[in-house]
Amino acid sequence: MLLLPVLLTAHPADISYLRVRVERQQADLRFTFNLFSLGRFIPGLDADQDAHLSAQELATAAPPLTRYLRQHVQMRVNGKAMPLPEPTGFEKIWPDAAAEKPVAASDYPARHVDISFRVSPQAVLNDLWLEIDLWQETGPLGSMEATYEQDDLRTYIPFSMSQPDYLYVTGYAVDDLFQDPAPAAAPVAMAWAAWLTVGGLAVAVFIVLKRY
Repeated sequence: MLLLPVLLTAHPADISYLRVRVERQQADLRFTFNLFSLGRFIPGLDADQDAHLSAQELATAAPPLTRYLRQHVQMRVNGKAMPLPEPTGFEKIWPDAAAEKPVAASDYPARHVDISFRVSPQAVLNDLWLEIDLWQETGPLGSMEATYEQDDLRTYIPFSMSQPDYLYVTGYAVDDLFQDPAPAAAPVAMAWAAWLTVGGLAVAVFIVLKRY
């Protein structure tokens, strides 16, 4: 009997997303998860076990999701370990989300939420290292498709069990090394000395001309 190899590919429900907007002194991280994955990360998300997620059940998801990400996303900024800060946003992003209708379990894979964080190192952001470890919950086929945005540059990085970390180097610190230094302002004392010198020469010329 001939056995054909089986190609294993991730189902769309196993894919999460990350957008990283990089600026000179900060980075904005936005994680996007579908409700199917959210239920894996947060046991008991469907509190009443009615196979629907209500607006209230989703509203309570932000704090446990933040705790989960802090445990499973390691971060170093400019070589220094930092925890994820407090989230700057938690948003439902399907078309009729504002209506706050309960979401049926069959729709979980197609309904997504965003959770955002702002990282501010209080210095020029030279590099950002992330290690993602969600694979025990998502399974070995789980992945996170990340997009790094810096000015007009876009860099696409797939995080997975086999590639869990990535170091992004901004180049901002290197650019600063090649900036022309600003011209130093002349000291006040030197400015006054220059004016006195010019004034003294003018007086001397006036006296000489008067004699002749």
